Amino acid sequence: MNGVLTASHSLALPLFRAAFSERAPTGKIVGVLAHEIDVRMMVQQSAFTIHDTATPLEELPGAADFLIKFEVAASAKEEMRRQLREIGIRQSTLFPDLGSLARELVDEM
Repeated sequence: MNGVLTASHSLALPLFRAAFSERAPTGKIVGVLAHEIDVRMMVQQSAFTIHDTATPLEELPGAADFLIKFEVAASAKEEMRRQLREIGIRQSTLFPDLGSLARELVDEM
């Protein structure tokens, strides 16, 4: 199955158990949507992967078919920040708490 499941989906539950037990790994990995327990998770549309293997994703066979690596040159970061601000993505929208809002206000003044 391809896609993202809810954490309580019948296909995801056995992997939760396997990830925290001494069972022999099956090599399965599934993407799950998180239960939103705070506003940050909701704003960031949190999703996670559950693994019953210790093999890193980038070392799995066929990893190039499902992983994309983005490298941002240090010289491009300020321009990227500017573009993100222009489309409404700021620290305070990703991390909606008073600390982030205060840092953003200090930076803008």
